Amino acid sequence: MRYAFALWLVFGFVAVATAQDAAAPTPPGLIAQAVGGQIGVTREAPYVGGRGLITDELATGMFLNPTSGTLRQFEFTLQYCALIFHAGDQTAVGHGGIAGFGITDWLEVGAQGLLVDLPGNDDNPTVGGPQLRVRVLKDEAWYPEVSVGGIFLFGDEVLEKNTAYVALSKGLRISDTGPIRGVRGHAGFRQAWIEVGEDQSIGFFGGELELPKHIFIVAEVSTKDGGLTKTPWAAGIQVRHPDGFGLTLAIVQTGTLTELGVYVGVGINF
Repeated sequence: MRYAFALWLVFGFVAVATAQDAAAPTPPGLIAQAVGGQIGVTREAPYVGGRGLITDELATGMFLNPTSGTLRQFEFTLQYCALIFHAGDQTAVGHGGIAGFGITDWLEVGAQGLLVDLPGNDDNPTVGGPQLRVRVLKDEAWYPEVSVGGIFLFGDEVLEKNTAYVALSKGLRISDTGPIRGVRGHAGFRQAWIEVGEDQSIGFFGGELELPKHIFIVAEVSTKDGGLTKTPWAAGIQVRHPDGFGLTLAIVQTGTLTELGVYVGVGINF
């Protein structure tokens, strides 16, 4: 039932989105927590929707939560992340990856996978599946960019999760030459149906500050629900160079960690 509801929620918005002018171009412009990188960084500025790099949710965005930015038409991206975190007195690593393709400027499809390398465990849990994101409103005039999406993970029960989300963002360009180039705020909600554990209803908020050299300072916080023991939050930097180089460095608390995780990464465009 929860799978059917998640699919209905996401694909229902596709029908709504088809009513907009798809020909209008976009203006130019896990457990997985520690090394995040990207191949296929957007060749545009000011990065419509704060597209960002791969997140803990295995969709592009901040560090933990997805954002509203969709790929441009015919744009293809491959991204990799890994989270290094403490599991008892040992160190564990989650490895995640996504592939995405922009069918139009407002419709993005893809797939993702996650493997958690647990110390002393020869049978490491793995999940994977499809994802979809639809932009239903552009960041124009006074209103924000709004997108809806779905992330579906199937495999080992301990990691199985299906998520439907809505993400909003609103940006303000300040200067093309000054020390602060722009700011963008993010907000959203995601509902996760979890195979092992409590389902989660999570609200999230974040912001990014664009500096020279395509450097973005990013911070976010989420609400605590579904058995989380701590309030999820993250803060760090993302480098999103228009020529295709991506870098992430952050500290994260996913809500389940006994200590903070370190999120770093690098990627290239091809």
